[in-house]
Amino acid sequence: GLFGPFLRLCINNWPITIAVTFLFVLTTVGMIGGGVITQVIFPDIDRDEVSISLVLPPGVRENVTEDLLIGIEDKIWSTNDKLSENSEKPIIQSIKRDIGSALGETGSHTGVLTVKILTGEERGELKSSTVSQVFREAIGLMPEAEKLVVGTRQLFCKAVNVSLTSKNLNDLLAVRDSLKTDLQNFSALTNITDNYVVGRREILIQLKNEAYL
Repeated sequence: GLFGPFLRLCINNWPITIAVTFLFVLTTVGMIGGGVITQVIFPDIDRDEVSISLVLPPGVRENVTEDLLIGIEDKIWSTNDKLSENSEKPIIQSIKRDIGSALGETGSHTGVLTVKILTGEERGELKSSTVSQVFREAIGLMPEAEKLVVGTRQLFCKAVNVSLTSKNLNDLLAVRDSLKTDLQNFSALTNITDNYVVGRREILIQLKNEAYL
């Protein structure tokens, strides 16, 4: 084979081998610096599905959650004609509804809609982020929702992550609400949520004296 003779040639002429290696490295670095070769550390991967996650106050019954999800689903379907104006096929292919888990919470008060859309090749220049924005505008505000997140699932960390700590819960919640209100003024930010979770409901029972043995 050619590998053995080539390896011996490189070893016997090691100064030239090292020089050529450094030349390739420097050329590559120069092409990256000059913009000939582009690079993205955390690429925004376009996906073929958009999820709508809904979290209501704990204790809400499953039928209430499902009714709200059905209402959101109807609004999503109503955008199909607008999204499909420049497409031979409908952009929205199907919608899957799941109840019981969303955004790290579980229970009858949580649910997710998974909207299957055309592949990137079939959609052309229509990005899933644009589709998410259309969905977000169609859904509008939902006062009954504690959390409502519309968008594709990202492999990497969130773009903005702010942590707050306090020994006083009321002060912490007040600062949280104020910060969320201020962040909503930035048009580049969407799906502004927090990870505060209300504890499960408890029933405190006090026994009568006759109950003790």
